[in-house]
Amino acid sequence: MIVEPRTTIALQARGLSCRRGGRLLFSQLDFTLHAGQAVWLRGDNGRGKTSLLRLLAGVVAAEEGSMRWFTETARTAAAARYQPTWVAHANALKDDLTVVESLTFLADLSVNGPAQPTEPAVLSALARFGLTHAQHALVRTLSQGQRRRVTLSALA
Repeated sequence: MIVEPRTTIALQARGLSCRRGGRLLFSQLDFTLHAGQAVWLRGDNGRGKTSLLRLLAGVVAAEEGSMRWFTETARTAAAARYQPTWVAHANALKDDLTVVESLTFLADLSVNGPAQPTEPAVLSALARFGLTHAQHALVRTLSQGQRRRVTLSALA
């Protein structure tokens, strides 16, 4: 098997340090991730995994260091408009709403201001995650995996 060298840098971090509650979780962290790579982030409880992900998504600031997303010259239109997103443990869905109502509710809370999605846009986002059949289901009736996919479709 021939492995093509990866040239598009998706994320580059240099000298990242993170402190939470006065405790240094990690320091001088350097890494480069190329487009198409997957990473398994693991470690003991309290070692900074979630803090690193929150830092990478821009939810919190690093104590030291820098990050750059899509830094190579081979930028694509998709890469140019890419923005990291943090989807935490909770799904931010309301159990008593239908899937479509939940997506509309989340759109109203958008940091970019209220955005009433059209029904075709909502159905298209649900279709991307295989959930068109669940559009009228109450969120409480969905499995955890389905709830996560509804949350992800809100980002689409």
